[in-house]
Amino acid sequence: MIEKNTGEFDYNMDDIRDTGEFDYNMDDIRDTGEFDYNMDGIRDTGEFDYNMDDIRNTGELGYDMQGARTMRSSYNTGSLHTGSKRPGYAGILKYVVSAVIIAYIVVLMIFTSGSTKSFTQVEKAVEASLDTSNLKQVDVQGLKRYYGLNSADYEGVMLYSSQVSMSTEEVLLIKVKNEKQVQQVKDAVQKRLDNRKKDFDGYAPEQVKLIEQAQLSVRGKFIFLAVAPKAEAYKDAFAKSL
Repeated sequence: MIEKNTGEFDYNMDDIRDTGEFDYNMDDIRDTGEFDYNMDGIRDTGEFDYNMDDIRNTGELGYDMQGARTMRSSYNTGSLHTGSKRPGYAGILKYVVSAVIIAYIVVLMIFTSGSTKSFTQVEKAVEASLDTSNLKQVDVQGLKRYYGLNSADYEGVMLYSSQVSMSTEEVLLIKVKNEKQVQQVKDAVQKRLDNRKKDFDGYAPEQVKLIEQAQLSVRGKFIFLAVAPKAEAYKDAFAKSL
């Protein structure tokens, strides 16, 4: 039997096998400085367990074909973990739709909710936007005369109307004391608009058009009405004042 020494491993020329990482003697136990192994048994190198009767190397795990056992490994070769997947198009779309719905609900709540502002604060903001060259403020008796409502029943009332007999311009702001009064005021406003339309129908089409384009808004306890060429601007001022 001829033996040679490579400086790293001792091996027997009679029967050499190269695993790509180890040289070993099938008839004896040799120490390469990294591994101890025995053809008749299993030894633990701290990294691999293996039996020289039938050794296979996975490149990362050592194992015994008669009873595999991983000593130090972060995973099992029989079960690969691919990690979490990134959300696909459907997942992203679901989040976008949810965000849009939430935003819509928030906006809807803002525009249908009331306000913590006092009647005086809202009144001043609306008055500042009005074209007072034609609109003049009407006393508390005007609410009873035009709408059949008693101003004393409400927390606050502001009424502006045109002093020109052939004009339908009018701006009304009411803050009710309780929400049950809202429908009562809305009914009175609709009745007023219907009567005014009948009064001008047939000979003042431009005034009838203003009535048809009247801006009515209910925000909590506030009811706002504008019949005027600038009705939309007045309504915007009302909304911003809340």
